[in-house]
Amino acid sequence: MAREPKDALFHAITRDRPISQGLPTNGHDLARILVESLNGSTKEAAKRLGVSQRTVQRWLAPAGKERRNPRADSVERLRRVAARTPAVRNHVEVRRRLLATRRQTRLASSKVRVRASGVQGPVVKGVDYRRWRYVEFVLPGQGLADVLDLWLAGADAAALGAFEALTEVYYGVPGWQFGTLDLLDIRYD
Repeated sequence: MAREPKDALFHAITRDRPISQGLPTNGHDLARILVESLNGSTKEAAKRLGVSQRTVQRWLAPAGKERRNPRADSVERLRRVAARTPAVRNHVEVRRRLLATRRQTRLASSKVRVRASGVQGPVVKGVDYRRWRYVEFVLPGQGLADVLDLWLAGADAAALGAFEALTEVYYGVPGWQFGTLDLLDIRYD
């Protein structure tokens, strides 16, 4: 299945773990992440959850009189809705949870093995040399650390640009770019 480069990078970093694994178990935190992913709209969150806007506001209230914790069935509904909301995957906390074990592995690693197949290649002086290729190469662990830091911050385009720059260094060819990718696999040695 061909993926856009940003999606391929997301799936390579998270190892295709479902978004639900990156969601918190606490109902308050789930509601907060969902609302933040919907640009702060409690009204939109309530509509998606099938509850009143005031109920969502109570879930989000600071600890005290106003705050109510969602019931177990509401927490389950929150998890389902959050997992199906595309903007949730870009939330920093969700990304951190998806990456937690991989990041620890990366810190202890000195090099990273990358496999990629799909449309890729250099674009030099306006001439596009991209074509279907299968490549395997080894990158320094610190180089990928920069890519992961950008990705964690939610800067997908910058992370992809940094990854393409690492590939340029490996090949010694300026302007390396990725098109649609069938495979992007990152392994730590």
